[in-house]
Amino acid sequence: AAATLVVAPVHSVKPVWQRMVDDFTVGLRRVVIESLDDLKALDVATIRAADVVVVACELLYNRMQPLAEAYQEHLVAMAGAEPLPNLLVGRKASRNIGQEPDILCGVWVPTSSQDPFGKSGARQEDRDQAALFSALYAKALTQLRAKKFKASATGVPLEWFEWERLFIDEWHE
Repeated sequence: AAATLVVAPVHSVKPVWQRMVDDFTVGLRRVVIESLDDLKALDVATIRAADVVVVACELLYNRMQPLAEAYQEHLVAMAGAEPLPNLLVGRKASRNIGQEPDILCGVWVPTSSQDPFGKSGARQEDRDQAALFSALYAKALTQLRAKKFKASATGVPLEWFEWERLFIDEWHE
């Protein structure tokens, strides 16, 4: 897709982003995805034809929902990859600062000097889990991107598409 992917909190997807595209642009085709059900209803052709795809960040991970990792499970199933470990283990909660799930930030190298948690032994289990998640997620993406989906295929994970731009709005709680 040559579209711009906008990732925003669900509370601003329709009242802000959908409205801005509709009110301030002429002729831009937009797609709005607020839930996994929305994604599963869309086919590849529709997403590829869009100029702007607006996605609720809660689709990707929402610890407030019983199925917080449903999108990751869907991605793994579509890719034919092995299951991903839970994002958060041990305390089953986010970090104290900001309360955001920071594990999606990249690949952690256990006990590296780049470790933002200061090599805390109390957090080593979390860092190891994050590194495992990152490695298995990267493997799943490789498998997903190797697949050929027809234009009529529905529910194809967002990572399969190529985006012209990525805009992240308010990635905090």
